[in-house]
Amino acid sequence: DDINQEVIEQILSSEFRIVRAMNGMEAFAYLDSGKEFPSLMLLDVMMPGLTGFQVVKEIRNKRNLSHSQLPVVMLSARSPQ
Repeated sequence: DDINQEVIEQILSSEFRIVRAMNGMEAFAYLDSGKEFPSLMLLDVMMPGLTGFQVVKEIRNKRNLSHSQLPVVMLSARSPQ
């Protein structure tokens, strides 16, 4: 959600340039845009549209980006029940 994104951005923005994509399709559009390639991707497990797992699967399999080319960290705000 917006609050979690703001917190993460505040923590990381002093050292890193942050680009937000609100769903998997926006992330793919950014990767395809030819703009600065990210050093790391943070993904929420539960995003609108595609899940974080589906995004990683496409990045690894269809776009042939290895772990060393584009590291991915999965996050979740969902707490265990």
